[in-house]
Amino acid sequence: MEEPILKPCPFCGGDAVISRNVSPPGNRYVWNVARISCSLCSVMQCDEVEPAIAIRDWNRRVPMDE
Repeated sequence: MEEPILKPCPFCGGDAVISRNVSPPGNRYVWNVARISCSLCSVMQCDEVEPAIAIRDWNRRVPMDE
């Protein structure tokens, strides 16, 4: 499987890292989410259930007015 392409952090330019947060086996509450964060400034996005959505949201950039 190909590694997802993540744009650099929009705040500091650091490398982005995707991680999974999965509930422990037998836990009363179950979760399985993806999170993308910056390896330099530690900014992170909200958790998403689908990694593809997390990647899409992280890579989205608002155009700058000139």
